[in-house]
Amino acid sequence: VEVIDGRRKILMVSASPHPDIAAFKAAVERNKNYVVEDYVIGDFNGNIDAYDLVILHQVPSLTDAGSLLLTKVKSSKVPVMYILGAQSNLQAFNALQTGLVIPPVTASFSSAYSLLNQNFSQFALNPEVAGMFAEYPPLSVPFGKYTTGTTLDALVYQKIGSVSTTMPLIAFNQGLDSRTAIIAGEGIWRWRLTDYLKTGNHDAFDELISKMIQYLAAHDDKSRFRLRLKNCFNETEPIEMDAEVYNESYELVNEPEVSVTITDQEGKNFPYTFTRTVNAYYLNAGSLPP
Repeated sequence: VEVIDGRRKILMVSASPHPDIAAFKAAVERNKNYVVEDYVIGDFNGNIDAYDLVILHQVPSLTDAGSLLLTKVKSSKVPVMYILGAQSNLQAFNALQTGLVIPPVTASFSSAYSLLNQNFSQFALNPEVAGMFAEYPPLSVPFGKYTTGTTLDALVYQKIGSVSTTMPLIAFNQGLDSRTAIIAGEGIWRWRLTDYLKTGNHDAFDELISKMIQYLAAHDDKSRFRLRLKNCFNETEPIEMDAEVYNESYELVNEPEVSVTITDQEGKNFPYTFTRTVNAYYLNAGSLPP
């Protein structure tokens, strides 16, 4: 019998201990398909290629730019998530060519609330998750006029006070070799606590992080029809799926109709049709009997 470990390994490296790390780990580890290892930057000397995703919390930092680590990450082509904060070395971050450039103004930060981009199409969030953004407290973000590349796709924009902006708070970049995500501020641990305060659970925050991780850590797929969903659902959980269709040039399209038929153990069929998003597809089939 050959046993294959299909779990995704995630590496978290931080400039220093931070409550954001605990919030991320708690959210990610709810999915048994993910294994998380976390280190302070000076303690990690492992092999980057052993991981499916690297999360860098305020790395490069002001005290340790992590040049060797960043060189290994870039050469490995492993997907990366950058989380910025007061310890971030913005000049070194800008040199990484992530699609986002932030003026390195020393010790100048502002509070940015979250504003969901309704046109984001890389994956879909259910209404409960989307509705929580209006409840979440602000993140502490570097102050300045951000410059974004054409390939950067914002999931969440910054709202400064009552002013809505197009500066990204959470964004993704699809490069030639791998995907990159950026959370442009620290303090996201408060979002998880807000979930519990408002709803009595952490489901919305955990799903948000899980969707982000799933999108980043997914292995490269050259098929022209791609379906993303969990392998196992709880009895009371809605059955959700995301789908993508590509043309012969591997350009994302959503002209064709996408449908699915779910068959129960007695052979009864339940047909569903996906809803089109901006350029992909989403299905919420509701709750099904176990």
